[in-house]
Amino acid sequence: MHRVRRWAFIVLGADFAALAVVGIWLAFRYEPGDSSASGIHAVLGIVAMLAALVAAIATVADDERSTAGILPAIVVLGVIAGLYLTGPTLGWDRLAANGPVGAQRGITVVFDKNVGAVAQGNKQMTAQTYRRYAWLHAVALPIAVLAMGGAGIWAVRRRRSYVPQRTIDLTAAEADAG
Repeated sequence: MHRVRRWAFIVLGADFAALAVVGIWLAFRYEPGDSSASGIHAVLGIVAMLAALVAAIATVADDERSTAGILPAIVVLGVIAGLYLTGPTLGWDRLAANGPVGAQRGITVVFDKNVGAVAQGNKQMTAQTYRRYAWLHAVALPIAVLAMGGAGIWAVRRRRSYVPQRTIDLTAAEADAG
């Protein structure tokens, strides 16, 4: 189980890096109807969900793992699920503007003060709601994943460098007693 968990987290880390690269591209270059980068980002999101699920299950199933490691694995799974669920709301095909808007590319176009609403298919939301989803998906949740990953790497390195030492040397204690 230890190897399965380790590989799941390695896959999750690599996938998260690829998601970040494609996501940054989508933030500034997304065009309605463009399915190649959006499709790649969606597939990478599914891979991230599966890797986080495998890591959480492997952590829970590992008899040698302390129970302290279970909560972080579940939290990582929850954060990745949040990313996976908020991502589809950022796709748009129409904007309702109150005035002239510059180039209509990327998800950042909705941050223009003249955009009043965003629509995808027959679903519509205000620009304010869209911005909340965008900040959550593109900033807050990725920072949480990076923080959890950094804390996990720090904990693993700390555990490896820890050398257990006995608090009482039995030979010295026996010499003092005898």
